[in-house]
Amino acid sequence: MRASSLILTTLLLAACTGGTDAKSTAKNAADQIVESTGPGERFESARGQFAMEFPVYWKGQYRAVERNDSTAGARMAVEFVFTPAAGSGEKESTLFLVRIFSSKAWSQLKGRPGPPIAVEAGSKGDDVYGLSFAGKNPYPAGTAIAAKFDSLMLSVVNGPPTVRLSTK
Repeated sequence: MRASSLILTTLLLAACTGGTDAKSTAKNAADQIVESTGPGERFESARGQFAMEFPVYWKGQYRAVERNDSTAGARMAVEFVFTPAAGSGEKESTLFLVRIFSSKAWSQLKGRPGPPIAVEAGSKGDDVYGLSFAGKNPYPAGTAIAAKFDSLMLSVVNGPPTVRLSTK
C-alpha cells in the first residue's frame, strides 16, 4: 500500500505540474493558514454512504456527480469535477473519482499488474472506497487556471489541509 501510494503521489505531482514549464505553486505558512480558516466544504453521498471534507478554498470550485460505474468491478462512482469561474470560457475537468468496490473486486484489483487505478481511502463492511485521480492537468502550464487545478488536486493527495473521506 505504501509503495503504491508513493508511486501514485509521484505520478500525480508530475501530472499536475504539466512538465517543466509549470510555475511553482508553493505556499508559505501564512497562505496555508488563510486557506484553512473558516468552515470547510462538505459533500455527502447518501447512495455511496460516505462523506468528503474539503478545505474552505474548495467552495464553489467543484461539483460532484454520482453515477453507476463498473470499472474494475466498481459498483458506483462519485466524480468530483473542477468548475472554472463563470465566464472564463474554460471547460470543466475531472479532478478525481471515489469508486466503491466490493472487497472481492478490490482484492482482484490490487493483484493486477501495472499502476493502480485507485488508492484505498477507506472501507466499511464489504465496501472499499478507492480514489482514482485525473491523469494530468488539462489546462495550459503556467496559467492561473492550471495553478488552481493543481492546488485542488494536491490538497487531495497531500494537503495541507488534507481532504478526508469518512464512511457512514
